[in-house]
Amino acid sequence: MLYDTMIKYLRKDIYPFHMPGHKRNASMMPPDLLSLDITEIPGFDNLHNAEGVIRSAQETASAVYGADACLFSVNGSSAGIIAAICTACEICGEHRNLLMARNSHVSAFSGLVFSGARPVYIYPEETAYGLCGGIEPAHIKHMLEINPECAAVFITSPTYEGFVSDIKTIAEYVHEYGKLLIVDEAHGAHFPFYDTTPEPAIRLGADIAIISPHKTLPALSQSALTLIRGERVDVDRLKFFMRVCQTSSPSYIIMSTIDYTFQSLSRNRGVYATYARRLASARAALSELSAFRLIGEEMTGTAGIYAIDLSKMLFVALRGMSGYELERRLTREFKIQLEMSGDRFALALTSVADTCEGFERLIKGVTAVDALAANKGGETLRAPRVFLRAECRITPRQASFLPWELLGLHNSTGKISADLISAYPPGIPVLAPGELITSEIVGRLSDMGVNQIKTVKGL
Repeated sequence: MLYDTMIKYLRKDIYPFHMPGHKRNASMMPPDLLSLDITEIPGFDNLHNAEGVIRSAQETASAVYGADACLFSVNGSSAGIIAAICTACEICGEHRNLLMARNSHVSAFSGLVFSGARPVYIYPEETAYGLCGGIEPAHIKHMLEINPECAAVFITSPTYEGFVSDIKTIAEYVHEYGKLLIVDEAHGAHFPFYDTTPEPAIRLGADIAIISPHKTLPALSQSALTLIRGERVDVDRLKFFMRVCQTSSPSYIIMSTIDYTFQSLSRNRGVYATYARRLASARAALSELSAFRLIGEEMTGTAGIYAIDLSKMLFVALRGMSGYELERRLTREFKIQLEMSGDRFALALTSVADTCEGFERLIKGVTAVDALAANKGGETLRAPRVFLRAECRITPRQASFLPWELLGLHNSTGKISADLISAYPPGIPVLAPGELITSEIVGRLSDMGVNQIKTVKGL
C-alpha cells in the first residue's frame, strides 16, 4: 500500500515546496542510485571506523563548513543531536545539567533521556506574529551565571522558520564559562554556498554543530553531518555515541549522495547564483500581498533575531484566510505542496533544486489566493502564545523509565508527564517527559485533539 500510494501521488503534477531539498529533481542526483547500495566490502571503508573513502568524504564536508572534523549520519540530525548531548552530559549521569532552549527538536529531548541530564530551560524571544525568535546572548550569560553546574548549552539556529541567533556572541559567553556550545543547525546546511545566507555556526564558535543536507540541499532523506571544531569536544566519546545511535549497516546510498552533493555544488557554484536570482525575484513579486505577509529582513534586530534565512518563504496570515486554507488552496487549485501550515502561518521551503517553473507557479498561486482572502476580509488574526512555560519536576530519563498510567487529558492536571507530545512539523514538544501538566497545557493539548496522556504513576 505504501509503495502504491507513493507512486500514485508522485505521478500527480504536484510541485514540492517542502523537504527533502532535492525536490525530486533528477538532475541533482547521481544517475543510478541502485548501484550505490552496497555494504562494507573491501575498499569501501567503514562509517564507524572511517580510515579510507568515507573519511575522505567527511574531510571534504569539513572543509566546506570550516570544521576540524565531520562525522556522517545516516540516521538524520537526530543521531548527531543525541550523541552530542550524551558526549557533553553523560559523564555525571543524572547529576549533569544542560542549558537547553525549550524550542528544541524532539531529538534533543531524546538526548536527555539517553544521557540522564536534567534540562535547565531557556526560552527564545517571541515575535510579534507569535513565532519563536532567537536566543538573546545576554540571556545565555545570565542563565550560566545562576546555573554554573550546566555542562553545555544547546540551542537551535536557524529555527524551522529561518531565524538565526547571534552565535558568535553566544559562543563567547559560553566559552567564558568553560562550557560547550552545541547548535542544532539542521536547517542551515546551505549556508556556505551563497553570499546572502548567514555564516555557519561552526565558523562562529560553536563546538558542535549538527546539520541536515537533506533539508535544504539536494541530498537524500536521513543524511546529516555532525561538525566539530576546537579542542573542547571529546571526539572519541562523540564517535562512540554516534555508533550507538546508528545502524551497524549504514546506507552507502545516503553517504555517497552526501559526498556527491558537496562535490557537485563546490564545483558548480553557478547553480546557486541562479537559484539566488530566482528566489530574490519571487520574494520581490510577493512583497506586496494584502491578506498575507511574506516575512523578510525587517525581522532582523527584533525578538533576538540576528539574521534571517531568506530561503524560507514564511507567509503570515493577516486576515480573511488561515495558513491552513492557503496551503489547501495551493494544493487543490495550483498543485503546490508547502512544507507546513497552521492557523497563522504557512511555510514554503525552497532550495537550489527548485526550478523557474516552480517559482512561477508559487507566485501565481499565492497571488491568486491572497486576492481571494483580501476580498473575503475579516478581522486581523491574533497571534497565539508560542510557549506555555514548562516546569521540569523530574528528569526526562526518570519520567521515561518509571511506571506510567494512561489518564484522560482533563484528569491529568497536576500530574507529571511520562509522554512527549508535539505538533509535527516542526517537532517542538508542547509537553515533555518529567514536566508538570498544568491547566494551560491541558487546554493547548485539547486544541490539538489530544484525549489521553501518559503520566508517571504515583507522582
